[in-house]
Amino acid sequence: MSLDDNFDVDTTLLSQKYKELQKLLHPDKHTLKSEEEKRLFEEQSSLVNKAYSTLIKPLNRALYMLEQAGHPIEEQNSDVDQDFLMEIMEINEDIADADSLESLKPIEIVNKKRLEDNISKVSKAFHEGDITAAKQLIIKLKYFTNIDDKIKDIYRGQF
Repeated sequence: MSLDDNFDVDTTLLSQKYKELQKLLHPDKHTLKSEEEKRLFEEQSSLVNKAYSTLIKPLNRALYMLEQAGHPIEEQNSDVDQDFLMEIMEINEDIADADSLESLKPIEIVNKKRLEDNISKVSKAFHEGDITAAKQLIIKLKYFTNIDDKIKDIYRGQF
């Protein structure tokens, strides 16, 4: 996609490039092509979709970068600080105990701040080439992202 190879991505530019590529690859633009050419355009479109979904979300992008660096996170080997896990359990309990959207809002605000701070730290770790720190931060990012997703699901369900 001709974007820099680092963790920090201009999501506006990424979305713009994605839309440009999808316009070029759209099936309606290739109706007169051979079946083989149509298949190739479909494959390219699929690859663009996959790349976009990987790059647009910080967690997916971070996991991809670790994998490319040869240091994927393996679920069974995720050493997580016990105090951090207790904090996550408490947050999940607070979410479960929330009885209204209003009572969920403070949890969401605090988690968004944690997400932003963590993403900033992940960026710094990658920039400094500290894969070990990046890996530990990304494990935490997974937890904060899961909490964010859980809150979004609740909002969609509207209690």
